[in-house]
Amino acid sequence: MDDIVLYLSSSKIDSILEKFNSFHPKLQFTLELNVNSINFLDTTIMLKNNSWIFDWYQKPTFLDRFLNFLSQQKKGIIFN
Repeated sequence: MDDIVLYLSSSKIDSILEKFNSFHPKLQFTLELNVNSINFLDTTIMLKNNSWIFDWYQKPTFLDRFLNFLSQQKKGIIFN
């Protein structure tokens, strides 16, 4: 499990987190609270004037490099 984003009332936050963390002792969720915006899966999600606004998000470590789709990368495979 990597990322989950939820929009819910503040009164339910603790109970939802407790419910998620009760599934398995080795699967424990953490919480990041943001009132106006959150970065999620390369997207910034903002709530402004009761409207959702979505924008592109890039981590500060983003280098503007991409692997070409036609590339013949063999990551993790050893050939003799």
